[in-house]
Amino acid sequence: MSSPPEIIPVAAAALYNLLKALFTYIDEHIEPRNLGVVTVEKMKWVAERVGMMAEFAASLSLPPEDLAETYSDLECQYFIVPTQLSGGGQDAEHDYGFEVPDTPGLTKAGFVKMQALGLILESGGQGAGDMQYRFLQACISHFPLTYVDPVTHSKLSFPPLPPHQTVTWYVTTLARTVLGVDDPTPAGIQRRVAARRALAAQDVAGGNTASDPAGTQLPGGGYGGQMPVDMEKGHQQRLW
Repeated sequence: MSSPPEIIPVAAAALYNLLKALFTYIDEHIEPRNLGVVTVEKMKWVAERVGMMAEFAASLSLPPEDLAETYSDLECQYFIVPTQLSGGGQDAEHDYGFEVPDTPGLTKAGFVKMQALGLILESGGQGAGDMQYRFLQACISHFPLTYVDPVTHSKLSFPPLPPHQTVTWYVTTLARTVLGVDDPTPAGIQRRVAARRALAAQDVAGGNTASDPAGTQLPGGGYGGQMPVDMEKGHQQRLW
């Protein structure tokens, strides 16, 4: 499904590497570090630092179950981690107690996909989404992000993003070649969401409601199952 960055257009590969670099920066520099997931608490820190908390206030205030449903709708991979490990607790590294996992955290693949699809969905097909576009520009300005050149494999500073129309082409190319989205348009993504929901409803109606709460090792320690699409009914998420 996925193509190596070397064989996709260089411009799309650069955007791909920028999004991966942003995930790595957040994971490695915001406490608690090196969990392998990005949670809402960490994204609040980023939004505050780049001066865009007001723009993202609505999405960053969603309860965990709504966030999980959004991630599942867009089929962005995530784990469930305890709030204590999500950036919302104190001294998580030295806390050896137990807290029930309850907060969704995007993996690197899920974060890249969520950011890319956010650009597409916000744009409405009329150029890159303004808020998401400005957010990436602000991250480039505020954080020392680096990316690996897809040809030379050397680390380079990421240049300013090109005009919106060009970014839209980058994102749709990236979505097709790496993220496995056959129709990377707002309408196409919404059709995919509707199809996934219909499949989930069929599975629930057929009695396929089992989940595996002990089968997935969580980044940073602990175990937990995949977050269900419908938390009350227990249907597991499906990925691309």
